[in-house]
Amino acid sequence: MNTILPNLLLIRTPATELDQQGRICGNLDVPLCEIGLRQARETAANLATREVAMVYRAPCLATQQTAELLAKNWRAKIRVEYALENVDFGLWHGRQWAELKANQPRLFKLWTEHPETICPPGGEPICDVRARIVSFLERIGKKAKGQTVAIVASAPIVSIVCSEYRGVQLRQLWSCQNADGAWLELVPAQTQLAH
Repeated sequence: MNTILPNLLLIRTPATELDQQGRICGNLDVPLCEIGLRQARETAANLATREVAMVYRAPCLATQQTAELLAKNWRAKIRVEYALENVDFGLWHGRQWAELKANQPRLFKLWTEHPETICPPGGEPICDVRARIVSFLERIGKKAKGQTVAIVASAPIVSIVCSEYRGVQLRQLWSCQNADGAWLELVPAQTQLAH
């Protein structure tokens, strides 16, 4: 089945305290820190003149805070989308990336270069995350009808959405994470999501 993709504004959730500490946040439900709130306000101001029909956000406090600031300017509805929930990092939750890199360098290298080959202990395989993202993109492609929609999600979900939207391998984008609160506009150029 082929689905025409909508125009997307893909917004990475601004910083939380865990992000500031270099810790793996995953699907832990934490609020934006002061720096993150400032980043969210700046992103909302930068995107204020855009026309957005709907804002889809992950089911966590940080994306809720971000989406509410964005939607005020757009007068758009916000929909909680469980397919955008961040990766379940299992036993890695709360650990520092630097600690993981120092203690398990081969595993860390595989994770950054070929994430589809690794499942964090007690966590979620990337193939499962990708499947729910593809299903989500198909659903919004049917609903958007040429309108622009915004997606507010955390890393690495933003990279997974971007790779599936563009049809490129995930490892090509994994090391290119945008800064907290950054955004990317994705416009389909005859792009179709194919199964």
